[in-house]
Amino acid sequence: MTARLAVVFCLLLAFGATAASRLQIVPDEDADVTAGWAAYRANDFHQALVHYRCAAERNQRVAQFNLAVMLLGGEGTDADPAAGVGWLRRSADLGFAQAKKYDIEVWAA
Repeated sequence: MTARLAVVFCLLLAFGATAASRLQIVPDEDADVTAGWAAYRANDFHQALVHYRCAAERNQRVAQFNLAVMLLGGEGTDADPAAGVGWLRRSADLGFAQAKKYDIEVWAA
């Protein structure tokens, strides 16, 4: 698993901004995701991260995806590809279609 994350990390560094730019934050009905979405749209990336992380830790798959996008793109924090891929995988494992699609693209690269 560690070797696989290292490979993904290298791949993300190689096409980091391009890969992250294809992903987009999405809204949802969850209260924290809704608050995160509002904060994100207001360019308050710190608050968006707080809300998305809270919901992501409750296994909210849209929040996990949005948190992954922000971590991969370095929005509101330093880019953290390893953590971003981890949240992306969790979202994909919970069946979120956008996360599954991107997860397949990352592993196929």
